[in-house]
Amino acid sequence: MVTYSIPNGILVQRVVSETVLLDAARGEYFELNQMGSEMFRRLEEHGDPEAVIASLLDEYDVSREELQDDLDQLVADLLAHGLLLRHDEV
Repeated sequence: MVTYSIPNGILVQRVVSETVLLDAARGEYFELNQMGSEMFRRLEEHGDPEAVIASLLDEYDVSREELQDDLDQLVADLLAHGLLLRHDEV
């Protein structure tokens, strides 16, 4: 199973319906829109992408495939910017 967590040193600030992630050491930030913020919040809470998808399917009228694609893209972007850590558990 794969889980994710936020690295130490990443500051998370929620502003209305958006979220800003700041890597203070590098002076870089990443802004998430409303749905990205909701996915990130749930990922932060659960760590498990499958739990994120399941909880979002209960609330939003969207296909599993669309949610999976959007979450995969968000995770890839956050990993690329050093704003998320991947944990491969056996």
